[in-house]
Amino acid sequence: MKKKVALYCDSMNNGGTEKATLDLVNNLSEDKYDITVIQLIPGGKYQKQLHENIKNKTILPISAEKNFRFYWWSRRLFEKIPLSLAHKLIFGNKYDIEIGCGYGYPTKIVAKSKKAKSISWIHMDVSLDKNYVSTLTKEEGKEYFKGIDEFVCVSNDCAKKFNDKFGYDEITTVAYNIVSEKEIRKRANEKCNIILEKGAVNILAIGRLTWQKGFDMLINAACPVIKNNKNVHLYIIGEGEDSEELLKQIKQLELENNIHMLGHIDNPYPIFKQADVYVCSSRHESFSLTVAESLILEKPTISTKCTGPIELLENGKYGILVEANEVELEKAIELMVSNHKEREYYSKRAKERIEFFDIDRSIKKWEEILDR
Repeated sequence: MKKKVALYCDSMNNGGTEKATLDLVNNLSEDKYDITVIQLIPGGKYQKQLHENIKNKTILPISAEKNFRFYWWSRRLFEKIPLSLAHKLIFGNKYDIEIGCGYGYPTKIVAKSKKAKSISWIHMDVSLDKNYVSTLTKEEGKEYFKGIDEFVCVSNDCAKKFNDKFGYDEITTVAYNIVSEKEIRKRANEKCNIILEKGAVNILAIGRLTWQKGFDMLINAACPVIKNNKNVHLYIIGEGEDSEELLKQIKQLELENNIHMLGHIDNPYPIFKQADVYVCSSRHESFSLTVAESLILEKPTISTKCTGPIELLENGKYGILVEANEVELEKAIELMVSNHKEREYYSKRAKERIEFFDIDRSIKKWEEILDR
């Protein structure tokens, strides 16, 4: 008999956790698992990409994009419901395994399970993340996570920092996010209307436009490089709360002709394929799907020293790692821009790293978690 598995997340819109959820459920065996993705709000680009065998359920009737006021009040009212009742409304005691995608509200909900195995899927660095959970003491954490049977962290350092803070070593497992080389390469070859600057050194960065992703640092770091070499272009893909501020920053620096804010793009891989260098400027990152994707597409990669990228780039073996500040980012960008051989070297190193993203190994790890 198939195991009934439910994953709960706030949405299936843009974001690393949402993409990781999509990649996991679409690659698990439909012969072994009956999978349902439950989301608080409807819609989202990743909801549309769920395979036909994946069941999908939404809790609130309307998204923020459709009617923000109705959504806001609905969400406020829903989150005032006692957690045990909210759990019943969301899951209804129908599943063998319940997974909270993120250690916030999703984890609080699955912790109320009385019959199912409850899993908290940790995607963030609790030592740096700016939210309520990161402020908890070890004793407060024991109460907050009471009812969770297992924690799954997306990298070794993510697990270490989580357990240094909360002490759940015995029930914590590390499972890297599933990254499909085959799917990425296939989508990278799809038609694209955006053509990057011919004959230029094109730098790419992708992510939500928030403080965490460090695009403000990246723009300031790229500024002197571009001022010295007008043949350098920076392209940023993503949307988010800092969009207007970043556009103002670009205008103040008079870089509108060389820094391009592309907004949300459903399939960024054809643009990725055209880029000469990829930069992850995050202030903290527990895995970084975009760094993994950059390596798969054999791009020279620069990243700040975050939990996930340090492991993915193996302490600088497969890409350049720098401290999360403008000075260090500028030096790394200048090195990649001015030295073609440096770009060639890190492109070759990226190719060597591809076998790390063995999808069969990642799926097997998750099956071990679900089957025990």
